[in-house]
Amino acid sequence: MPSALSPIAEPQRIVTLDIVRAVALFGVFLMNVEYFARPLQAAERMIEPGLHGLNHALAWFEYVFMHGKFWTMFALLFGMGFAVMLGRAQAQGRSFAAPYLRRTAALMAMGVAHAVLVWGGDILHSYAIAACVLLIALRGRWWWLLLPSLGFLLAQVFWGSSRPLFTAMIAFLMFAGAGAFLQEKPAAENGRRRFPYAKALSWLLAAAAVGFCALWIASPGFVPLAATVSASLLAAATAFLRPPGMSRLWRAGAAIYLILPLAISATILLGKLDASAPAPTAQAAHAAFAAVQAEAAQAASINAHGSYAENVALRWDYFTEMLSAGEVYLLISVMGMFLIGFWFVRADVIGNVQAHRGLFRRLAAFGVAVGAALALCSAAFYTGDDPAKRDQAFLAANLMTVANLLLSLGYVSALVLFIHGRDGLRLRWLAPAGRMALTNYLMQSAIGTLIFYGYGLGLSNRIDRIGQLALVIGVFALQVLASRWWMSRFHFGPAEWLWRAATYARWPPLFRRRASAPAITAESA
Repeated sequence: MPSALSPIAEPQRIVTLDIVRAVALFGVFLMNVEYFARPLQAAERMIEPGLHGLNHALAWFEYVFMHGKFWTMFALLFGMGFAVMLGRAQAQGRSFAAPYLRRTAALMAMGVAHAVLVWGGDILHSYAIAACVLLIALRGRWWWLLLPSLGFLLAQVFWGSSRPLFTAMIAFLMFAGAGAFLQEKPAAENGRRRFPYAKALSWLLAAAAVGFCALWIASPGFVPLAATVSASLLAAATAFLRPPGMSRLWRAGAAIYLILPLAISATILLGKLDASAPAPTAQAAHAAFAAVQAEAAQAASINAHGSYAENVALRWDYFTEMLSAGEVYLLISVMGMFLIGFWFVRADVIGNVQAHRGLFRRLAAFGVAVGAALALCSAAFYTGDDPAKRDQAFLAANLMTVANLLLSLGYVSALVLFIHGRDGLRLRWLAPAGRMALTNYLMQSAIGTLIFYGYGLGLSNRIDRIGQLALVIGVFALQVLASRWWMSRFHFGPAEWLWRAATYARWPPLFRRRASAPAITAESA
C-alpha cells in the first residue's frame, strides 16, 4: 500500500473517459473559435446577423447542436474524475481532502492565469470554485451554504431588486438542500433520535413560498415574485431529492442544473401577468444596449490593434467583472453536471458499460431527441439581439440551457455506445489527446488569440464561419498527432504534470523508459 495518494496508474485509467474528453475538447474549440474572433464584452449573439448561405447554416447548426453542449460534457467528466479520485482514496484508506484542495487550488491558479494572460473566456476557475462547493456538499457541511443563502434572502427582501443577489440566493439554497439530502442520516441511530434537517428544510422552504406569495399579492414587485418562485421550486426540488439510494446523486445534479433557468423563466412569465408591474421602456433598453456596444467596440479595438499588455489589462477587467456579476449562473450549471458525473462513476455506470447498455441507449435516444427538439424550439423562438426583446432572449437562452443538459448526456451516451462497439474499443487513437485535455485546451486559447488578436496575426473579422471550421479541424488534427507523439515519450502532458505535482505535493515521473509503450487498456466492454 502506498504511503500517500499518487497519480493513477495507466492500466487503471478508464480509456472511455479519455476518448470522450478528446471529443469534448474538439467541440469546445469549435464553440470558442467564434469568441476568439469577437470581443467577449459584446452582447451575447445567438446567431449573428448578416450571414448568408453556408456561413449561416454553420452558425445555426453550431448554436443548436454544439453551443453550450461540450463544456457541460467537460463538467460531467470533471465530476467523474472527482469520483475516481475519492474512490481510490477510500480504497487505500488515505486522506482525500488535502490533495483535493491542493488540486483545486492549482486549477484555480491555472484558470486565473489563463483568463488574464491568454484568453478571457476561461472555464477552469469556474470548475475550481464549483469543486470546492462539491466537496462541502458531499462531506455533509451543507449548513455552511445555508447561512449565506439566508443572508442573500434577507438582502432581497429589505434592499430591493438585485438579480445577482437573486441568483446567488437560489444557488446557495439549492446547494444547501442538495447537501442536506445527500448526507441525511436515519432518524434513529444507535437508539438516539436525530433531528431531520432535510425534512425541516423542505417545510421551511414551503412556508417561505407561502409567505412570499402573500407579500407579492399585497405589494407586487420583482423581489417578492422572485422569492416566491425560487422558494416554491426549491421546496419541490427537495421533495425530488428525498427518495433514498445512489440515484440521489443524479437527481441532485439535475435539480441544481435546472433550478435557475426554470426560476428565471417562471419569474419572467408570471411578471408579464402582473398588470401593475412597470414595463421597461424601449428608450432605457436601447440606452443599456448602446452602453454594451460602446464597451464592445473599445474591446474590439484593443483586441485588433492593442499590445499584449493592453489586452492583459482588458482581460483582467473582464475577469473581475465576471466574478462579481456573471459567475453564479455558470457555477450552478457546472455544479449540477459535477454531481451527475459523480453518479456515473459511483454507480459503476461508466466503468461497466456492458451491464448498463440499456441505460446508455435510453439516455442517447431521449437526450438527443428531446434535447434537439428543445434546442430547435429555442432557435425558432428567438435568436436576435433586439434590446427591446430582452425577456424573449432570456426565455430562449433558458430553454437552450435545458436542451444543453439533455443533448450533452445524449451525446456522451451515444459516443460511449459507439466506442464499445462489437469490434472492441473504437476511437482509441483519440485517447492521448483526451489525456492531455488540459494542455490542449490551453494551447487552443493561445493559438486562437495569436491568430485573431493584433499582437499575433490580427485576423479578427477576416475569417468567416467556413474558415473557422477549417481552422478548428486543422489545429485539432495537429493536436491529436502531437498528443500521440508526446504520450509515447512522457507519462503526462505538461499542464497535467504540473497539476499532479501540485495535487500530490511531489513531482511524479515524467519521462518514459524507451522500452515501455503507452499503456491503453480497455475497461469492461
